[in-house]
Amino acid sequence: MRSYHRNRKDAPHKAVKEALQRAGCLVLDVSGSAGLGCDLVVFTGFRTAYCVEVKDGTKKRSAQALTDSEARLAFQWPQYFRVVSSVGEALALMGGR
Repeated sequence: MRSYHRNRKDAPHKAVKEALQRAGCLVLDVSGSAGLGCDLVVFTGFRTAYCVEVKDGTKKRSAQALTDSEARLAFQWPQYFRVVSSVGEALALMGGR
């Protein structure tokens, strides 16, 4: 696991965020908050919120590894933590909305 926080967003970040918003989700972009453990907090409208980490699926597996803060959040909130690498994956997690 990597222990540092990058300020650079992964390639599909903007597209995932915009697609979720168009699907009716409230999306908070928290990617600039170092150590939080996710890029987006997504409220689906079904009284459910997800912590979504966006990864670039075109990169090597090692480059997609979770940071320490991401792994910690995934461990503490497994039912609400999701990793996506495309718009399709994000929409599927939200029930295909």
